[in-house]
Amino acid sequence: MAFIFTGLSAFADEDTRKDPELSFYSSSVGILAGTALEAPLRNPHGLMPIVYTSSDKSICQVDESGKISTALVETTTTVTVTASFAGNDEYRPGTATLEVGIIPRSPLKIPEMTPMGGTFDHAVEVQVTTDDAAATEIWYSTVAKSAEEFKNSDTNTSYMITGQTGTIRIDRSCKLYVMTRGRGTKSPVIEADFTISMPLKADFTTDKSVMADYAQYFESSKDLADWTVPSEWHIDDMKFGEVRDGDKKSIAITYAAGDGAAPLTSPVFDIKEGQRLEFYAYFKTKNLNWAPWTIDVTDFTTGQTTTLFNIYRWTLENNFVSDDIMQWKKIDIDLAAYA
Repeated sequence: MAFIFTGLSAFADEDTRKDPELSFYSSSVGILAGTALEAPLRNPHGLMPIVYTSSDKSICQVDESGKISTALVETTTTVTVTASFAGNDEYRPGTATLEVGIIPRSPLKIPEMTPMGGTFDHAVEVQVTTDDAAATEIWYSTVAKSAEEFKNSDTNTSYMITGQTGTIRIDRSCKLYVMTRGRGTKSPVIEADFTISMPLKADFTTDKSVMADYAQYFESSKDLADWTVPSEWHIDDMKFGEVRDGDKKSIAITYAAGDGAAPLTSPVFDIKEGQRLEFYAYFKTKNLNWAPWTIDVTDFTTGQTTTLFNIYRWTLENNFVSDDIMQWKKIDIDLAAYA
């Protein structure tokens, strides 16, 4: 009888490469929220590249050079920053870690808001001011569902005014949330309820001083006979009865109609002295970041086209906010420069 033993042994080669000896000069560091510092890395052999990572990028980011930048926090928060070297022919891989304690700043002063809500039969201009030198921006929202939601919002749901003084136009009933922000800090949120009982009705009558040279209500496809209309545009019920009794339909284009320009072109007009362009637009400002629209005018004697009106720029210049609610808005443009 014979016993046969079969075995397999594996031996790993010893890694004889040198220790990179990466370390931070201290195991932890404290930093005020909203400030930055250079990661205190000890790299005695000058190894490259060093890759930095953060355990929470939302409040602490590290760039490729090791600069640590922090965001706003409300309580002291600790984040781990790691410096890593992948290794090379001479030095084996290595890492070093640093505990970064982000310390909250004192909150900014509560801003002053006038009026602090109320019931009005007209649009209201709300004045917001602060004398806190550390405040650099005024933030506000009329669509946030709570103060807590607004406090952590961004420009997708809130609006920002640079400086320590701002005017907010309120033309519909809403709850207005306001706060100020500075470097790494912000003020408590203030809120006010506004009730606006302002009927939006258009006056389509004429008198001795005003006469409509051309009017178009886009009630049916027949009204498009003199216009150049791309396929993206169509006649639709856009609730124009809110503006003009008995008039429901309008020319419309949807937000998802497609990429690129879809120019709706009017007939050719001879602009006369004193003429103005008036029209009603139905839109919400939330979509204008991605789908702005303009009105251009072309001089057929020179062939030059000029942008007469840019809706996105107009909302910024007039502090107009409709957020996620579709609204009709009357636009009035002086054509004197084209007469």
